[in-house]
Amino acid sequence: MKAIKLLCVLFFLGQLSAQEALNKQVKTDLLDAQQRLSSQREEVGKEKIDLAAKFNALREERDKKSRQVDLVRRSKEGKMNLLRELEGKEYGSALAVSELNQMIFQYGTRLSVKFLPGEAEDKRLDGLYSSSKDPNQLLAERFAVLEAGMERLESAIGGQIIEARASSDEAKLLSGKVAHFGPVNWFLSDDSSAAGQYVVSPSGEVASLIPRSEQAVAELLSGKETNMTIDITGGKATALASIKQGPLDLIKKGGAWIFPILGIALIALISAAIKFMQLVKLRHLGSEWTQQVAEHYLNGETAKAEELAAAPSHPIGQVLPECIRATSTSMEVAEEVLYEKMIGVKQGLRSWLPFVAITAATAPMLGLLGTVSGLIRTFSVITVEGTGEAQSISGGISEALITTLFGLAVAIPAFIIHALLSRKAKGIEQTTERIALRFMNYVRLGQK
Repeated sequence: MKAIKLLCVLFFLGQLSAQEALNKQVKTDLLDAQQRLSSQREEVGKEKIDLAAKFNALREERDKKSRQVDLVRRSKEGKMNLLRELEGKEYGSALAVSELNQMIFQYGTRLSVKFLPGEAEDKRLDGLYSSSKDPNQLLAERFAVLEAGMERLESAIGGQIIEARASSDEAKLLSGKVAHFGPVNWFLSDDSSAAGQYVVSPSGEVASLIPRSEQAVAELLSGKETNMTIDITGGKATALASIKQGPLDLIKKGGAWIFPILGIALIALISAAIKFMQLVKLRHLGSEWTQQVAEHYLNGETAKAEELAAAPSHPIGQVLPECIRATSTSMEVAEEVLYEKMIGVKQGLRSWLPFVAITAATAPMLGLLGTVSGLIRTFSVITVEGTGEAQSISGGISEALITTLFGLAVAIPAFIIHALLSRKAKGIEQTTERIALRFMNYVRLGQK
């Protein structure tokens, strides 16, 4: 038992000593760990200091780089702004050059219009339509146009003689020479048949003449001293005066087809006057006169009845005596004689009227013919000069309109006169036939 207790005590003591040894070992390890922790803390502290220094250095370097980037960015924006400013100036210069080219082009276009019809144009004006892609060359060609304009202005101020063409009043093109003094020009045709102040139309395609003395213009072209008159209105005053011309001037402008129209108008007028005088002379006969003729016939006074029937100035004077003679045979024969005589009466009453009717129908046709003639002349001028200027074709159009005017002016009155005279003649025909039938009715009733 004691042994067991002793073993227990020894075991307990052994455990106790092992525990103490373990505690000592633990303490030793703990102290060692604390020392190592302290040393590591010191090392970490040192490393923190180094890392903080490096971090600060990196942050400073970052700030420096940021400032440098900002400076570079600002420098780039400045350069971009400068570049944009230069580009704006370049665009403005290109726009100014384009405007200058456009202005010179417009000037050259107006200058080309100022050349007189038939005058040779300056070759330098071809630069207006240059297709060059080089702006310097294009600008040089434009400046050549300016030089051409300045030279023409100097020559115009000093005076010059130019080969040109003009349009006459008959819409014919005349070649000749022009004395060119600034805004005033005088023209003399090559055959000296036409001369006058040379007025260029606004389009510049044709020129007209204000008639002047051929001798005075010839002296001017030869360099002699002479007195010339100038229409400061450019021919407008003369044109306005021509608008107020009378019928004779219209006849002259109407051309050759006016005269046939006037000829048939004269024939129609004479025919209408003759027919009017014939119809006016016919006096009206009442029923009393017819009754008197019938009574003489019924009373056996045939000769007196025929004498009374032939007395009036009326177509019945040609019809009724024959009817009286035929009545002695039979009434049927008398009616046949009446119808036969009425044919002659109708022909006599309608005489001269066909001339008026033909005039009413023919005058518009002649006017149309004159219109076609004027249009042919107009198209002939258009073939030479084009359609850009109405002044050059006004002669043909004037002739066309005037012949149409005269044709209608003759046809309308002729138509009205023919209608009135035909109505009057028809009334007389009916009156003649009615008187003859009334006479036969009186005789028929008297015989019963």
